[in-house]
Amino acid sequence: MRGCQARLAASPEDPAALRAMDDTAHTLCVLMGRATALEAITAAEEQLAAAP
Repeated sequence: MRGCQARLAASPEDPAALRAMDDTAHTLCVLMGRATALEAITAAEEQLAAAP
């Protein structure tokens, strides 16, 4: 996700960067069972923080 954010920040008008961000956000939402990208990112970060 952070890689997509950096790519999009570098080229905000790049259709491929926009598509990659959308695809990554959608996939993370599905994997984390959350409705929004922000909720999914928060859940993923919490899960990573709790990992041994």
